[in-house]
Amino acid sequence: GHACNSRRMQKKRRKRLLIGRGEIPENVSRQRAWQIQQRAAGLCIVCAEKAWRRGSCHCAKHRAEHNEREKLRWQRKMNPPPPPSLW
Repeated sequence: GHACNSRRMQKKRRKRLLIGRGEIPENVSRQRAWQIQQRAAGLCIVCAEKAWRRGSCHCAKHRAEHNEREKLRWQRKMNPPPPPSLW
């Protein structure tokens, strides 16, 4: 009985992932923790290729996709449609 409980507790316990000098808190999801580690290593947070430049979190391919998404996201705010006609 006791062995099962201790094994279950060992599986539940999460490892703390290290980044440089700091640690990722336990309340961060494993996906986000992986992204943070990839970024610290200078890799793309989507596909693990080399980031297109230092300090970036995307490779050239995913950077282009991200830019396209952001452009569409903000397009309407930059160029609002004309107001509807009142007549």
